[in-house]
Amino acid sequence: MPRPDMSAERIPQILQAAMEVFARDGLASARMEDIAKRAGISKATVYLYFKTKEDLVSALLDAFLEEALAELQASSEAGGSPASALMNWSSKTTARLTATKAYANLGLEFMALAARHAATKAALATYYEAYTDAVEDLIASGVASGEFRQVNSAEAAKSLVALLEGLHLLWLVSDGKVDIETDTRTALTGYLQSLSA
Repeated sequence: MPRPDMSAERIPQILQAAMEVFARDGLASARMEDIAKRAGISKATVYLYFKTKEDLVSALLDAFLEEALAELQASSEAGGSPASALMNWSSKTTARLTATKAYANLGLEFMALAARHAATKAALATYYEAYTDAVEDLIASGVASGEFRQVNSAEAAKSLVALLEGLHLLWLVSDGKVDIETDTRTALTGYLQSLSA
């Protein structure tokens, strides 16, 4: 009899273990044996789904970025004003970052890898383009509805993405000097007030 397809169970299990191990040990130092142990499966099972560590890193990066974009899209589609959609999304994002520090640390690992790995750099560039485009759409919607004053929505979106990503970076490296939830809410509230009509 053929084996049952366990992909739907195994892939998320391996990705979760990989996230924890990569965040703890770094992408370069993490070993497939440690990921298998953390997932509670054999190393051979990990290699059944991911032929190389690079394949696993790429899959984890894709999942990481898809989740972040899905949260922004869900906030945008939830109804309400563009400002409330941005506040809601930001609140969910910062809550996830503080709940799972490993997840946040992994972002730094991906940034470092992008400096020397073309595929990772391209994936991050694609993500930031989609992220900025989604924010631009929300700002343009606010301008069209009269909630926001007339601004260049593309430039405003880049500024907002830079503000939020900069705060996330400061939080990761500041050893407690940045309260990511409070400081992000304060910065975003001020930014949205500057856009108000």
